[in-house]
Amino acid sequence: MGVKTKTYTISAGVTRCHYGTPHDYTRAVLQCTGRIRVAGPVTQRRRLGRIDADSFNRQLNNIDWSPVFRTQLTASKWESFCDIFLGQLDTVAPVTRVQQRPPGSLLVSAPTRDLMARRRQALRPGGDRENYKELNRLCRAAVRKDQQAHINRELAKAGPSKVWRVLRPIIGSKKEAAVPSATPDALNDYYVSIGPITAASVPPPTVPVPVRLPRVTTSRFRPQPIDMDTLGLLLLHMKPSTSTGNDGISVSMFRTFFWGMGHVLLDIVNSSLTTSNVPGPWKHAMVTPIPKGQGPSEPANTRPISILPAIMKVVERVVQRQLVQYLEANQLLSTTQHGYRSGRSTETALSVITDRALEAMDAGEVSILVLLDLSKCFDVVPHGRLLDKLALYGVDTEWFGNYLSGHTQQVQMASGDGGYVRSSVKSNTIGVFQGGS
Repeated sequence: MGVKTKTYTISAGVTRCHYGTPHDYTRAVLQCTGRIRVAGPVTQRRRLGRIDADSFNRQLNNIDWSPVFRTQLTASKWESFCDIFLGQLDTVAPVTRVQQRPPGSLLVSAPTRDLMARRRQALRPGGDRENYKELNRLCRAAVRKDQQAHINRELAKAGPSKVWRVLRPIIGSKKEAAVPSATPDALNDYYVSIGPITAASVPPPTVPVPVRLPRVTTSRFRPQPIDMDTLGLLLLHMKPSTSTGNDGISVSMFRTFFWGMGHVLLDIVNSSLTTSNVPGPWKHAMVTPIPKGQGPSEPANTRPISILPAIMKVVERVVQRQLVQYLEANQLLSTTQHGYRSGRSTETALSVITDRALEAMDAGEVSILVLLDLSKCFDVVPHGRLLDKLALYGVDTEWFGNYLSGHTQQVQMASGDGGYVRSSVKSNTIGVFQGGS
């Protein structure tokens, strides 16, 4: 090993091997300049974990929310809410540049960090070598214990359905995902064009397709306002996502500070339901491109993940639950539908198919199974046809029509300095948002 200048050499010397062999070894202590550890990416976010939730909830409960209640327009209510809430949030957790933990770095506890500091002290000139060896053994055992505890916590939090989401980063993958090289505008143009191009390639039916309902009903459905308990229970069952839309507010904030501003949030949600109005900012998605896997970094090899404002997710969940209750109570869903229904899944569908195949075998019959996979089905949902079908089921489509109109989106990519590079805004006139976080 060669050293260009002596200023990098702190000490050097030749030492006889301590294990009794006739060897000498050269030992040098060098001063390394520059960064020797890969730094994590820099992002801009709020340090919400440092907020005293009880104190901030009292602060929110005591401020003046009258600008929200005074106006009748849902969009104006939400604009006033954002101004007041984010202004109060800036006083306890302003947006700062934060260096994220680099990939593969160890997550250790405070006692383990104290052990590491003592180990570094023992390694310095004049330190006790035997003490260092003992501290090194204790540090390695403590790190393994901390990592095991962290993995167990993440597995318990994720649940059985998301085990691989926790284990995949630990196990690793042989595939190296390519970073999209296309510009945000090119990616956004591609994502917006998928629906119209796919829909245009599908030939229209040669004969009219009859519409058959499972049963005829005289009931009607229209989204209804909810109470405080219902909203609190709904937020409790939602995933505490920290992802924020273009307004900088997350579902996790709603859950954590619900005691201080839940009554204001309830007024905004009910305003949208009673007036059948969904403000334009709620229908604007921030799209993040995720590489699908190994291959050229082209738009077709990325998956768009749409991040909607948290308030839109809450209102969607309210309407979805009410609509499902209406369809189930009036038996308007086919008994053969197993997807997107409580108590039914691919497992129940497989069980039904297996039973029918076995019954056919007992009767000496032959079973034929036809499997269809619809490509880009969520990208080509025609809004007009969806509203017509909802009307057949007795659903008042005023709120749904407003919800489906005026969808916009833009692609955002990390710029490396903690900010984002964003594309221009594009309208999306077909399909529904998918892959939301």
